[in-house]
Amino acid sequence: MLRTILLCLFAMPVLATSARAQGTPSGAAPGAALPGPLTDAQTAAFAQIEADPPPPEIVRNSHYWISNEYRHDLFKARIADLGGVHIGVGTDQNYLMAGWSKPEMLILMDFDTYIPRIHRAYRIAFEQSATPEAFLAFWDEDKAKSTMARLANDFGADKGGDVGKEGKRTVRSFKTARPLIKKRLERTLRKYRKRGVATFLDDADQYAYIKNLWATGRVIAIRGDLTAQKTMQGIAKA
Repeated sequence: MLRTILLCLFAMPVLATSARAQGTPSGAAPGAALPGPLTDAQTAAFAQIEADPPPPEIVRNSHYWISNEYRHDLFKARIADLGGVHIGVGTDQNYLMAGWSKPEMLILMDFDTYIPRIHRAYRIAFEQSATPEAFLAFWDEDKAKSTMARLANDFGADKGGDVGKEGKRTVRSFKTARPLIKKRLERTLRKYRKRGVATFLDDADQYAYIKNLWATGRVIAIRGDLTAQKTMQGIAKA
């Protein structure tokens, strides 16, 4: 049986947790065990999740490349080591909170098509970066060209080898969002260090946990609308 905690309807995760996590943990345990790869059956089940159709318009006609929230630490004690399934909209705040909650699955959804595209860049960042310091450096301008080439190659090359529309849109998303992400991550690190709160940006165990979620197929990024009929129902079925 899964228990769902709805923290906020905008840019905050839903945490679906197993009944064993009923208490209020004091904090994330260091060196938490890393989940292994999904089974073939589990992978197939999650692959059946359908994206919702894009909305007629997005809020303020703006892409929320970064979170506009600053006190996710207020939820830390409540969600630490909660496990279960993390379902969140938005971008960087999901990794911040997943570092504390240690979910078994991280499902990243947003009704803005461009946000799942940015998570493609995050996937590469975690894949290529062995440490939190390297992860931060990934977003530097001097590394952008190689990242854009990788995104174009991985997401949208047509049969002739040329970059198709999806590849171009993914590259354009990264090009627009990269400096904002860099600044946001640096500010997050600075603010939380001042508060004495460890995050995936400076805690090796938290970082390794999220990196492993990507490596084991336990992260899904998809266009999804909380008010629509496909994605949330597909997640529940999976």
